[in-house]
Amino acid sequence: ALHYGNLGWDLIQLGRLAQAVAPTRRAHELDPLGRQWLENLGHAHLLSGKTRAAYRYYRQAIELPDTGTELHGRLLKDLSAFEKNRWYASEVRAARTWMKKEFS
Repeated sequence: ALHYGNLGWDLIQLGRLAQAVAPTRRAHELDPLGRQWLENLGHAHLLSGKTRAAYRYYRQAIELPDTGTELHGRLLKDLSAFEKNRWYASEVRAARTWMKKEFS
């Protein structure tokens, strides 16, 4: 799972969002309790402008057992990095607002 997940994350960072989904989805299939795969599926969809799918993946990640404030903080940190890079800034700001409203 780690190999596929890392490949997906690398593709997200390169802006190759459509290509990032398949390996990240495979990582999630191999490790369904790996929150990071759900987070990254959310990121790939958010940065592709598919906010409804992104929120669904973020919700699944946050609702996994033993999810604490660490995950929420990590998601917000990722969103801050995306915003700093000016990647889909309006979608990222909306996701941040949604996440704070839903999970704070």
